[in-house]
Amino acid sequence: MIAAPRSKYYFPNTSESEPGWLSPSQITEYLRCPACYELNRIRKLPKPLGVNLPIGSAIHKAVEQVRLRELGPTRLATDLDAVQVAADWFDQEVAQPTDEETGEALDILEIDLGSKYSNLGQVKDDVVRLAEFAVPQIVKLDRWRGEIAAVEYNLSMLESPWPFAVQGRLDVLYGDAAKPELATIMADLKSSKNQAAPDEYTAIAQSIYREFWLSRNLPLIALADVVSKDKRPSLQSYPLVADDYARQLTYQTVLDVAEDISAGRFRPHPGWWCGYIHGFPSFQVAVNGFAEVGE
Repeated sequence: MIAAPRSKYYFPNTSESEPGWLSPSQITEYLRCPACYELNRIRKLPKPLGVNLPIGSAIHKAVEQVRLRELGPTRLATDLDAVQVAADWFDQEVAQPTDEETGEALDILEIDLGSKYSNLGQVKDDVVRLAEFAVPQIVKLDRWRGEIAAVEYNLSMLESPWPFAVQGRLDVLYGDAAKPELATIMADLKSSKNQAAPDEYTAIAQSIYREFWLSRNLPLIALADVVSKDKRPSLQSYPLVADDYARQLTYQTVLDVAEDISAGRFRPHPGWWCGYIHGFPSFQVAVNGFAEVGE
């Protein structure tokens, strides 16, 4: 039995005057670990910032700027200018990281370089290298797909298919620039360690975007453009495949997440994606006095 929708929902951005809203990134963050969602979105506790976030943000910003150039005059004269945009944006995001949805400054503990890098200079070199590859490739891809209808299109321009607001920004829409709400293709740019199809959380997020079109009986092809961060980077487009069951499951999942957040249910679901330590027991690498199996 499916519970009836609430008459009022309570989200981290709900106030006395505003009903609040969810976003695809909020929804997938909650699905990964509800406890981390609470610590990050509600209690706003600082945590380390993985270096992959400013890398991806910088590449995304460079591509955004060359796409805006197609819609009208910008300060970009060449693709190399966009590469400089990526380098400058990386410096800015490292100096003062911001929330991609609200633009608010993030309170972080440190920049986590991971195992690949030893300093931020190496990371910036990688940003430039990836931007030099990605920008001209995306320009070619866009021209092959047709007219750009909108860049960073805000879903708040459309009526939410759910009984609460769902907001977010689509990287690019293709169709008629005069009527972006009737676009026929959408694409999101992702960066990944290796070239591989995006995970199920990205698929859920794109399904949420797509529902804004399907709920109006409009077809929309959803694509994920993945730039690999290998020594020899590559660009691959992956179409979203979703049947009626997958669409209904995504719709109900969004309702369930909204209900759980409103009810204050934030159970830990620990995994490699967690940005916080939840205090569960853990194993150590070795215990003194016990030989390894096979000795």
